[in-house]
Amino acid sequence: MYTVRLEIEDSLRFFLDQALRGGPFDFTFPGKRSLKDLVESLGIPHVEIGGATVNGSPAQLSHIVAHGDVIALAPCAPVSLRPEEARFVLDVHLRKLARRLRLLGFDANHREGRDDETLAATSASEGRILLTRDRGLLKRRMVTRAMCVRSTNSDAQLAQVIARFSLGPIIAPFRRCIECNGPIAPVECGPARMDALRESVPPGVLSWCDEYFECSACRKVYWKGSHYEKLLRIVRAAVEDR
Repeated sequence: MYTVRLEIEDSLRFFLDQALRGGPFDFTFPGKRSLKDLVESLGIPHVEIGGATVNGSPAQLSHIVAHGDVIALAPCAPVSLRPEEARFVLDVHLRKLARRLRLLGFDANHREGRDDETLAATSASEGRILLTRDRGLLKRRMVTRAMCVRSTNSDAQLAQVIARFSLGPIIAPFRRCIECNGPIAPVECGPARMDALRESVPPGVLSWCDEYFECSACRKVYWKGSHYEKLLRIVRAAVEDR
């Protein structure tokens, strides 16, 4: 049996059992294991560890833990992404978050019915940051860029992602389709194009609106109707938080 002393910073205690959240504690376990295996056995995904020390010295997650070690764990610090780096893949339970990220102009890959293996593989192969509330998914070895979304509220989730990846300065709203993630652009409203719009825009809207936007992927048409004010409030809240 091995016993170690664990000192875990506040934000990582979210992952611990309630009884272990009060402060430093001793933890006893059988057999040798790596630091990664140890912290994940406590419920903390390796991608949420920003730094670790063992007996005061920096340590990698591959470090083999010894009896009597004093281990300190720090969370990931916020990082600043360039616009081309702000590309996400989200699990099936984060549909509203995906739509909000798209609203702010971010590439948010989300589709129903994908399993954990597909999500992990997509993150790895496409260099996308994985967003999920599934801790088991975050513990997969191939997952290296990811975040555990703490809240169940979509507005709070958005605020958490913006803060973690310092997205505020690169918000570019109303440039992506919130339905399919494709780019949207203004529609040239000549007579022929207006005739085509009649198939997807209600007659009442055509009577007053002369500004439209279209997704180049799914061809969904957008206009600044009553829904626009609701979307604008979400954008303004995100910008104010940056």
